[in-house]
Amino acid sequence: MLYSVFIFNKFGTCIFHEDYNSGDQRKGVWVPTPKEANKFKLTAGLVHSVKHFILAVAKKEDLADGFFGLQTNSYKLHSFETATGYRMVMLTDTGVSFAEAKQPLREIYSNAFVEFVAKDPSYEHKKLCVITNTAFRDHLLVYLKQLSFFSTPAEELQH
Repeated sequence: MLYSVFIFNKFGTCIFHEDYNSGDQRKGVWVPTPKEANKFKLTAGLVHSVKHFILAVAKKEDLADGFFGLQTNSYKLHSFETATGYRMVMLTDTGVSFAEAKQPLREIYSNAFVEFVAKDPSYEHKKLCVITNTAFRDHLLVYLKQLSFFSTPAEELQH
């Protein structure tokens, strides 16, 4: 099951966040609250730290494609970092494999972010500029709902 999607810019600022399958869908444009901002700083710090830990203990080619993941007892964090420093992050249940999440992360970047954010002349690629483009959010939701693990716990899909 997909829990959340985060997008961080090259400065580590969370520029997009959405929780899914919580029954608490947001309406309208997202503007982070101070409480959310702190949560996002912690998430960005975790992603940054795990990446650098992997670089220190693994072979450089292990991160050559920009992907890495982290698993706990209750969730998996899947991360894809682009050449320009943007990070696409998904939180899922533990049944979603890291391999299964690679293509969706690429699609979030190439077919949603690039098309609706990077090519949007009104979007400024600055430190604190969040994504307010509702077409991006709508397109992303349509794409994510097509994923086999969007709303069903992955363990149930395997039976």
